[in-house]
Amino acid sequence: MKKIIAVLLSMLMLLALCAGAIAVNAEDGYVAVNTYSAAFTVPGERIGPSSDRVPNQGAYFNAASAFNKISIPRYWSSNPGNSGRGDITVRFDLFKFETDYATSIKGTALYSKEFTTNKDQNAPLEFDLGKNFEKGCYAISFSVVSADDGLIRYFVLPETNCDYSDIRIGFSSITFGFTVNFVEDASLDKYFARLPGTEDLEEIEEFVFADNQDAGARKVNDAPLGVRFTVPAGKELVSITALRSPTWTEKENNDMKVELYAWNTDYSTTVAGNVIASAEVVGDVDNADAVFALNNRVAAGEVLAVFSATNSGSVGLYGANFSAYITEAYVNGESVGFYPRISVKYASKESAQGPEEPVVTYTNMQIGEGAAIGVWVKGESNTASAAFTTAGGLNGIALGIYWASRAQGDNPTGPEATWTAELFEYKNDAETTFAQAPLKSVAVTSVADNNPAFRMEFDEALPAGTYVVRFTVTNADYVDDNGKSPYLVLPLPDKSAPDADKFAFSGEAFNLIVIGESMDGYFVPNPANVSLKAAVQPVTDDPQPVTEPLPVTGDVSVTMIAVIAVLAAGAAMVFMKKRAY
Repeated sequence: MKKIIAVLLSMLMLLALCAGAIAVNAEDGYVAVNTYSAAFTVPGERIGPSSDRVPNQGAYFNAASAFNKISIPRYWSSNPGNSGRGDITVRFDLFKFETDYATSIKGTALYSKEFTTNKDQNAPLEFDLGKNFEKGCYAISFSVVSADDGLIRYFVLPETNCDYSDIRIGFSSITFGFTVNFVEDASLDKYFARLPGTEDLEEIEEFVFADNQDAGARKVNDAPLGVRFTVPAGKELVSITALRSPTWTEKENNDMKVELYAWNTDYSTTVAGNVIASAEVVGDVDNADAVFALNNRVAAGEVLAVFSATNSGSVGLYGANFSAYITEAYVNGESVGFYPRISVKYASKESAQGPEEPVVTYTNMQIGEGAAIGVWVKGESNTASAAFTTAGGLNGIALGIYWASRAQGDNPTGPEATWTAELFEYKNDAETTFAQAPLKSVAVTSVADNNPAFRMEFDEALPAGTYVVRFTVTNADYVDDNGKSPYLVLPLPDKSAPDADKFAFSGEAFNLIVIGESMDGYFVPNPANVSLKAAVQPVTDDPQPVTEPLPVTGDVSVTMIAVIAVLAAGAAMVFMKKRAY
């Protein structure tokens, strides 16, 4: 029992680490976000000039914030001290991501650096990009520059424990560990954003092996290999990947298929039934991931996946001695203690059916040059609040856009604004409401305007009820050397304000996005028929509102969509279940 508990604890620790570590960098204002789950990594596929080695390895990712450095935790390389081995020269390139990885690395590199090495490196290898690259999709590549002169030359990147392929980080073949130094942004909970085209998919869930011990590889040419596992409730299976599928150096006719069955009693009964989904990989490359994109999505429940060869080449799967996710594996229908290294991709059932339309209470405000853009939160008027009552669960709040003072740039308008967003349960009156501790709160430091802006989502939905959201500039009293103070501007809705009995504001109405349970009549009048207006009035010595000139846009024409929306339940589930990367 103790051993089982220890194994489970180690699995939980590994899964937590797989979520992607974030460490505060020594350089102030930056965070180092890595893709690997532990300090210990193992060598991956060898990059080299000879024909039996791949010419390059790379990855692509979607940066949610600007970044200025990329590093790898360690590497291995050929050593002239060993007979017949030589130095190797490697080039690191950064590209703007275009369509796919292969297309991206054919473009013009945004940054390049060559280095020559003749030994293993246990310390991080860092590439200072020399400036902040703006957020967006990028590709990185490690390629060999050395010629094939007969000496044994190779360069090896560290293989990571987790696979984020096709969701947040894609790889040319193997997954390798690297770190990106991002500009710190308090409004972000994940610095690696989803890759384009993956918005409707849940995270990849890799079958993690608790003992991390390689159990070798099994060919499927002579006998099919069956894998029994369960697709979770609310999910649909989209694809299966054989991680680093071996071909034993065979280069031709390496074709393999997978067929899926709904599990029924035992192996023989199951495979006698109908195939519910299948896929084939043609020309499998030795030690590259073999991705089986299924021709049908497989619904939740216990399934059997059977891998078999479809040509004369050698194909197979690596395995381990233990899996937390695989129920059982079979060769010739008999149970074996070999658990193949596979990962799966799930889609939520809701996303497979398509998202529901959000409930919109007001929308479409046109902003022209010089026009007012929102509710000014500054100085004595350092708070702005809104109250509403829900008939269903509350999952989060957001702002589609906001504007804030900035100390830098072409148009400095004041010092950085530090502000809080707080959610309170409404209680009787303003004094009682704000005397409570907030149910949820977050502090943000804004260095400029933000579009898109702010999102606060909850791990678990709050029950139906009456809530008050308050935004407060916490350093409103600060005045810089130029006599300027920080401010925050919340976006205005259109001229049609929401129903007065359902929404109340401390002053002028501002646009608030409410993420909640999808249902008709989500926003309802206060059931106690209490004036919500009284609950959100700011408490100041001067009962008259403070008049301030409103900030203006710098663009000739800006169109803003201002909505209060209840997002579909499926979308809310995806938001809540995102992992940190």
